[in-house]
Amino acid sequence: MIRSLSLSIYHVLSSAESGTQAIHTIPQVIARVSKFGPVTPLKDLRANLYGKFVTVQGTVVRVSDIKPLVTHLQFTCANCSLDKAHPLKDGKYSTPLPCCGMTPTPIHSGPLTRTIDLQKVRLQEVVSEEQNEAGRIPRTVECELTAT
Repeated sequence: MIRSLSLSIYHVLSSAESGTQAIHTIPQVIARVSKFGPVTPLKDLRANLYGKFVTVQGTVVRVSDIKPLVTHLQFTCANCSLDKAHPLKDGKYSTPLPCCGMTPTPIHSGPLTRTIDLQKVRLQEVVSEEQNEAGRIPRTVECELTAT
């Protein structure tokens, strides 16, 4: 959804009749959504919200290093030299179907291999005065952030 919004904004800006050339030098438009809907408390994050766009509020208490996540891995057949980009769901390694009766060889730095940036953050809830329960440890949730 965010990519479509970014593309729409770019097309509107690039087709505007502004009379200046500066608007056509925009290399990329990245849309960001702020103040979207009501804030969902961390205690209400459940499986029914998986894949939905929600707003959460908290403090980032831990950040991992940015690591590459392989989304497509190039495989080459030893017999016929056919190159194939095999999608890896969630970065989990799997092999494609055999080609020419043999399992293709993975090429980790091939031109068909695609990676994206992955970073994990731990978000801790912000406890207000009316929600303060004595002795309770604040809830945390681990989030995976990807840049596509």
